[in-house]
Amino acid sequence: MFKTKRANVILSLVIAIALWAYVIGEVNPTITETFKNVPITYLNEDVFSQSGLAIAEASDQTVDVTISGSRTKINNVEASDISATINLSELTKGANILKVDVSVPDNVKLVEKSISRVEVLVEDMIMATKPITVKFTGDVADQEEATAIDMSLDSVSITGAKSLVNKVDHITAAIDVSKLSDQMKSIKAGLTPVDANGDEVKNITVSTKTVQVTAIIYDLKTVNLEVPITGVYSKDYLRSVSVPKTITIKGSASKLKNITKITSETLDVSKTTE
Repeated sequence: MFKTKRANVILSLVIAIALWAYVIGEVNPTITETFKNVPITYLNEDVFSQSGLAIAEASDQTVDVTISGSRTKINNVEASDISATINLSELTKGANILKVDVSVPDNVKLVEKSISRVEVLVEDMIMATKPITVKFTGDVADQEEATAIDMSLDSVSITGAKSLVNKVDHITAAIDVSKLSDQMKSIKAGLTPVDANGDEVKNITVSTKTVQVTAIIYDLKTVNLEVPITGVYSKDYLRSVSVPKTITIKGSASKLKNITKITSETLDVSKTTE
C-alpha cells in the first residue's frame, strides 16, 4: 500500500510538471513584439539651450523597438511603457552623432532597436517676432464665412535654430468652425509656426502656446457694384474701362437684408495713357 501511494505521488508530480511545461510552452509561450514609431525625446534640453545653440535637424524622430517575453507580459506592455532618449548635454555646433538609449519594462527584454544612433545638426539659436494669422478648419454652410473679429495678440516671439526661424513665415491660430455661430464668441486657439506654404516648421519654441480669438460666422451676399468713372474722354484719348458688375459682402443677416447695391468712390482715369 505504501509503495502504491508513493507511486501515485510521483505520478502526480510528473503530471503536474508536464502540465506546467505545457502552460509555459504552449499557453503562455515566449513571444516577440515590435512597437513602431516610438518617439525619441531629448534629455538635458534646457541645459543645451542655455548655450545659445538649437537643433536644426535630426536624422530620425522615432525608432522601432522589438521586445520579448511571455505572452502574458508582452500583452500588458503599452507603447507608453517604452522610451527612447538621446542626451543633448555634449552637443556642439555642427553635425553630431548621438546614441539612442531605449528603456523597456523590467519584466521583458529588449531584442532590437531599428536605429542605434541619430545624426543631429546644431546651429546658433536666434529669436524673431512673427505675425499671427487665424486659420479656420472645417466647413460652413453655403453663403456663410467664418471671420475673426479680434485677437488678444497680433504677433509672438519665436526661438530656434537660425535656419528654422528664418523659414517661419507666420504663426497660425487654428479654430474649428463647428465651435462658432452667428453670435460673437471668444475661443482659445493653439499656435503653430508655419512656412510660406502653410506647412508646420518643427523644433521652434513659441513664447506663448495660445491666443484668444473673437470670431463669428457671417452671412455672405452678392450685390450690384456701381463704380462712377470720370476722365474717359480727355485730349486725344478715348479710354476703355472695365469694372466688376457685382461684389460679395458679409455681415449679420439683419444688416445685409436691405443692401442691394454698393457704390464705390469715383474713379478718375484721366491720367491713364497706357
